[in-house]
Amino acid sequence: LTNIKEVPRWVFIDRQDHLNQLNLDLTIKKNLNQFIERKKLSEVRKLIRYQRIHEAKLEIKSINSHQGFSIQYWITKILLILLS
Repeated sequence: LTNIKEVPRWVFIDRQDHLNQLNLDLTIKKNLNQFIERKKLSEVRKLIRYQRIHEAKLEIKSINSHQGFSIQYWITKILLILLS
């Protein structure tokens, strides 16, 4: 199992636009988007760990860095630059 380098994609990441169209309270939408953006960042870090740098670079471009976790985002982005 430790040799498996699969990074399963969380289903709600691909449905984020649809979730934003739902009639939800603005606070709930904001929290939901923050949660999804953090999951995206977690996937980027897994891709880096598995040395799938090209995929990590593509994925980090889809992250909205203004969702309240800019320090983790920028550390990950700098790491990707250093690994290039």
